[in-house]
Amino acid sequence: MKNRPIRREPFTPISYLFVSLLLLATGMAPGASTPAVEDSGFVKAPPITLKGASIAAQKRTIVLMTGANVVYNLNVRIGEDPRKSGKELPEPFLNSEFPRLGDSTAASTGWSIGVQGRKGSWYSSGTFGFLQGSRSLTKGLPKSLLTGTSANEAWVQGIWDSPDGDITATFVGKEDDDRLFMRVHRDFVGKNFFLRLNALPGHVKAESALPEERWVSTASKNFQQSAGQPAEERIPAGDNWMVIFDKNTNKYRGVCAVLFDPEEVDAGFVWLGTMVAIRLSFPEDSTDARLILWHMDEHYKTPEEAYDNLKDHQAQLLEELRKMKFPAPNR
Repeated sequence: MKNRPIRREPFTPISYLFVSLLLLATGMAPGASTPAVEDSGFVKAPPITLKGASIAAQKRTIVLMTGANVVYNLNVRIGEDPRKSGKELPEPFLNSEFPRLGDSTAASTGWSIGVQGRKGSWYSSGTFGFLQGSRSLTKGLPKSLLTGTSANEAWVQGIWDSPDGDITATFVGKEDDDRLFMRVHRDFVGKNFFLRLNALPGHVKAESALPEERWVSTASKNFQQSAGQPAEERIPAGDNWMVIFDKNTNKYRGVCAVLFDPEEVDAGFVWLGTMVAIRLSFPEDSTDARLILWHMDEHYKTPEEAYDNLKDHQAQLLEELRKMKFPAPNR
């Protein structure tokens, strides 16, 4: 069997915060001539429900307007710790840490990419996070959240505190370009530092009668969701890109992909359940990693087309990524 995707079937601080940073693509840009950034500021959001408790919430959406067919947003959602309200709360909630997102099972910050009127293929409740071993380093809001533009780019940059030093994530959208460029910088070195990416491609059970069957395809291997308990598998050494999709249908949430510089990542791991988790390890003495992220609606690119695009252009894409000039961390 050839190694290609399987055939597709016809901010005001709050003392205690519940945080989700998600990147949603809102679809066709309105023909913007130059990149721009739109910021909603904090506005009222639907309540967050956690372990039976309803939490008043606010959200802030920052849009990278680049004229591309995918428009990337940074969406920050926060909520007050309901234990401060004096209301009676369920026992499981009282015995849990707040916020819960950010542990080893889900990143507390994340980005989700989609298309106007559709849900994205990146996990909207936490698409990226930084881990020290299995411990999250990104609980709470970033201490700094900045935006900017240049002649042909728009960008968002967040800086998080960690016990060992600052961690900076910078995201850049280019004019008329459907890709999102990402740079992670840490102010410290050491072992067991990971970037985690979470995806929810294709569909979920509530959206389609078709079963979920997640696949991740790299240059040399296909990973397939199993019927049993998911297990993390190692990405083959030398493989530096992957396409993440569902075998049965991708019309609800689309397909996503990622490419990284293999000189900046010394190991990669993939875990396939309903959600797909990618874990990328930094070398002990490395402070930086650069990536390219994609969302592709099924009507825009099928899994086969996404795979062929990365396979045929991987050298060119890597060269472009290495030459990319990211904004320096602003403190």
